[in-house]
Amino acid sequence: MKSKLKILILLIIAIVTGCNKDDDGGGNPFLPGLGGGNNSGVSFEVKTQPGNQGGTIFLLKPNQDVKIQKVIVQVQNFTDEVQGDPNTIYKKDTWYELEEYTGVQQGQEWSFNIIGQVAANGQSFNVTVKYTVTATGGGGTGNVVIQISHRAGQDPNTTEFIFNPNTDITISKVDVQVNGFTDTLNGDGTTVFKKDNWYVLAGYTGVSSGQQWKFTFYGKIAATGSDYTTTSNYTIP
Repeated sequence: MKSKLKILILLIIAIVTGCNKDDDGGGNPFLPGLGGGNNSGVSFEVKTQPGNQGGTIFLLKPNQDVKIQKVIVQVQNFTDEVQGDPNTIYKKDTWYELEEYTGVQQGQEWSFNIIGQVAANGQSFNVTVKYTVTATGGGGTGNVVIQISHRAGQDPNTTEFIFNPNTDITISKVDVQVNGFTDTLNGDGTTVFKKDNWYVLAGYTGVSSGQQWKFTFYGKIAATGSDYTTTSNYTIP
């Protein structure tokens, strides 16, 4: 397993007012795939990033220091077993690359059975984390890919969308579409949204399972100043 520290920071971009939109952001970033087991108090978060070989890399983050014996990966009829290093302590709140896989598609439900011990006391844990691939990114210019996810808003009738870019970017605007509804979110064009960090985009009411949302981002790549346009499609599980 490869170690890459990914510090999640929650910031809020400009959220314009409008019908069916909740302007009240905040809280901690939602990441799909929380799990726990065996009364150990251990849980993991899961996310993905584009791979180096054209596939998709899955990453795990423990909520406390652990030693990982192995991870059993399952999706549909595919099963893989990734061995951990029993002498390595995987640190709390640190992202670790698990493995790169090809053929990862939107809508797939992946299962990660993580077996190991708590570093502090040697207590065994056996945690299963479910992760549904819900977002695809790309298309447009600049090779910018933006992952989309969602969480419950502070208002129980509201769903907040959050995003995670694969490189540092600024945002001039985001066009939102779903079932004939359209909206435009205006960014300031100067705030830098950091690679591999989650940010609140906007909150909406009337969000339901099966809806196919489309988010088109416009802005500049922070490192070069080059323009980009990228579309992220997201289906509500």
